[in-house]
Amino acid sequence: MPHPWLRSVVKIAIAGLVVACDGRAGGPTVTSWKAESPVSPVAIEGDTVLYAERLSGRVMRIDLDRPGSEPTLVAHVDVDSTGEQRGLIGLAVVADKVYGAWTRPGDLRLVVGEVQPQSRLVWLGPETGTKAVGGHLEVLDSRLVLGMGELVRQPDLAGTIVTLDPAGPPEQTPTIVSSGWHNPFAFVIRDGEVIVADNAPDGEDERLGSTRLPEGAQRAPSAAVLLPDGRIGICGYRDGQMRAYTLAADGTIERAGTIITTGCATGAEALPGGRYLITDEAAVRLVDPTSSDG
Repeated sequence: MPHPWLRSVVKIAIAGLVVACDGRAGGPTVTSWKAESPVSPVAIEGDTVLYAERLSGRVMRIDLDRPGSEPTLVAHVDVDSTGEQRGLIGLAVVADKVYGAWTRPGDLRLVVGEVQPQSRLVWLGPETGTKAVGGHLEVLDSRLVLGMGELVRQPDLAGTIVTLDPAGPPEQTPTIVSSGWHNPFAFVIRDGEVIVADNAPDGEDERLGSTRLPEGAQRAPSAAVLLPDGRIGICGYRDGQMRAYTLAADGTIERAGTIITTGCATGAEALPGGRYLITDEAAVRLVDPTSSDG
């Protein structure tokens, strides 16, 4: 059962639950919920998932095991969503607590805080630019992993992946895991290693790890998931596709199929049973693909 605090929430009326099939024999089944600039879907327990609304600062919950249910409100933070990439931009769950990363009104600083069951600032980060903010959160060994773009206004932290103590004070010093990135918003953790799909200006240096992605056009990596067989699925903001890649220990990359052909533009989460929760600017979608194309 989902945690009690996730049950005692205020219902938000968001119309437009849609269940559809893409029309191809053996194609995926897609269930959609209209949403306001959703990002950062996170599975928390069973068929319960969370996502963030970048522009509004709301954290929403969907119970996938309740067909026809609408998203419900879990928490809200005040955000500055001016510019291209500011707002509530990351979610993660550690020990039954929900954490977010967002740009704060007034000083435009990137902050990380606990948003449920209590409201508490975990880290006071640097001032942000209008884009290349970063802000995605993951979890590694009970620490929060945060990506920061090259335009955050603190040179030693610009373009880095850092870890934070979720129980730490706002003035804690983050531990830098890697650096030299443009905008490390899409990354996964595989065997304890943080693997970044870098979102680079004009696609000139879009990389998976240290190797340039084998693409002829800019994808703008916006989300990454670890697939059950070890491949890495990367969603592109420009094309809306989740494409799979193999990444060998020596850094060699190979394209390895297309998992989802549309709608994967701002976030993705792999769920049990081969399903995916994906987001774009207007909707959250549950995709159950029964086939892949390459």
